[in-house]
Amino acid sequence: MSARKVPTISERLKTVASCVNSGSFVIDIGCDHCLTSIYLVNTNVASEILAIDNKKGPLEGAKLNVSKFGCANEITLLLSDGLSEVMEEMLTTIFPITILMSGIGGGLACQILNNRKDIVSKASQLVIQAQSELFKVRETIFELGFTIVKERMVYEDNKYYTIIVASRDKEDSKKEKVYEKYELCFGRMIDENDKKIYSSYLEREVKLGKKALEAILSGGNTTDAEGKEEIIALADTALNKL
Repeated sequence: MSARKVPTISERLKTVASCVNSGSFVIDIGCDHCLTSIYLVNTNVASEILAIDNKKGPLEGAKLNVSKFGCANEITLLLSDGLSEVMEEMLTTIFPITILMSGIGGGLACQILNNRKDIVSKASQLVIQAQSELFKVRETIFELGFTIVKERMVYEDNKYYTIIVASRDKEDSKKEKVYEKYELCFGRMIDENDKKIYSSYLEREVKLGKKALEAILSGGNTTDAEGKEEIIALADTALNKL
């Protein structure tokens, strides 16, 4: 049987896809036109996928793409606001479940997870590429009983993207040490391949923080200055720990 065609996706999404456990049943939240889901199926990473979006337009595009790339047997599309419309019978599978979110705000990612803890409890892996509030995302992951096992970082289109990979494996939880505040802000389990990008990211955070602090102090706002000074110090600590 000839190999299936693989859609063209960005390096960010390829890196996200590379973090998914092989053979998983993937719940792809915010699937848009479903290209990441199709990529996961046609590169033989995912066994089954429930692809979710909260807008009809993207799902119509997703339906066309699923047909075009021959994935109708493996990918089910669902119109849902996060996990709100997911029923337990949709998750009847012999495969371990991975919840995947990419290109989503950190606050929204946390809300989606917390709103359906019954569904999240069935997952063995979380792969989250959030655009903001990574401190909150990491805290929520721990509160839900997962352990962060790896973080990847991608620099693309002049932006830094962090991908957090978490597991519910008991062996992973035994290895976990309590995160310090700088680690909640900037991560700990950085993949060795990404250390150079991560270092560049931290240097930029320190530089931008100092520039913002100067502007704050010139305006006489000492209250905001304290918060900015703390972020600079945390980023500096993370940089010095590399």
